Amino acid sequence: DKTKVENQKIREANSLLKAQKELIANQKYQIEVHLQKVEETTKYLENFAAVAAHDLKAPIRIASTFAKILERKYKSKFEPKDIEYFQFISNNIGRLGVMIDDLLSLSKLDQDLPAPRLTNVNDVLQEVLARLKARMNDTNTVVELNTALPFIEAHNSLIVQLFQNIIENHVIVVR
Repeated sequence: DKTKVENQKIREANSLLKAQKELIANQKYQIEVHLQKVEETTKYLENFAAVAAHDLKAPIRIASTFAKILERKYKSKFEPKDIEYFQFISNNIGRLGVMIDDLLSLSKLDQDLPAPRLTNVNDVLQEVLARLKARMNDTNTVVELNTALPFIEAHNSLIVQLFQNIIENHVIVVR
């Protein structure tokens, strides 16, 4: 009698284990299906980002070329303010190209990005301030720095973009 009870418990345990094994196998299959969909979507998005970046650069190159042609053709007739306007156009066209490159790099963040390296945040800030000088002058934006910024482990292009976004959006005054 005791043996029958023990055997019955073993059969029930085996049945439960078999059901759990089937459940795990089914869940594993579902995870593999979802993983495959995620990988396909990731490849699609990476391809989309590359195509979009390429397609966005074409009008930028055209605008830059025609701005330079107009500047060369009419430069002698420009007033000083007109030269400043053309410089503003040229700088912002270049900045837009860099932003597209940075966006493309960001879309591949887990792929071709080199390892972070020690970055002087003071140098990064100075680079951003130089890039944004004209816009900051036009908007009376002031960036004050009362202390030296640290060195950090970072991707230079990403930290530059971060500072540029913060300053461009007039979110804070760096102190």
